Amino acid sequence: MRSLCFLTLAILALAAPCCSNPFLGSYVGERFPPVGSAAVITRPPSPQTARWIGRADFSTDAVIEPSQAIAAARAVGADLVEWSDRDTGTMLQWSSNTVSVSNWTGQISTAPMPVADTLFRCSARFYRSNSLGGSPLNPGQEPMPMLVPAAGGS
Repeated sequence: MRSLCFLTLAILALAAPCCSNPFLGSYVGERFPPVGSAAVITRPPSPQTARWIGRADFSTDAVIEPSQAIAAARAVGADLVEWSDRDTGTMLQWSSNTVSVSNWTGQISTAPMPVADTLFRCSARFYRSNSLGGSPLNPGQEPMPMLVPAAGGS
């Protein structure tokens, strides 16, 4: 029984980084051995210096930090990551919350309450410097070529 609990915890610990980092959860592309460091870039690198290995695209209402993009880049073997997030607006949803109907009688009821969530659209492009070399750990998982951003584009 103890070994079963240990095995379950080990599996959860291995799966947790993928689930907690939305860049990894939505990553599509080649994977290389992890790199020691990665940097955020603002423009695609020249094809002579680095190659595009994958992408991640997702929507979220959470705050996304550059450190999450960097961690995902390192994990997939990219040493360069270009990422952006854009506010896609506010979405109004209805949520059932427990509210006090009357302060002096103490009655409690469940009523629909409007909840506003701001959604962000996040995109990342992962690049691996040509100087790193190496072969993908998952050959044949290249990102779709039509989505490769033009070098020097916006």
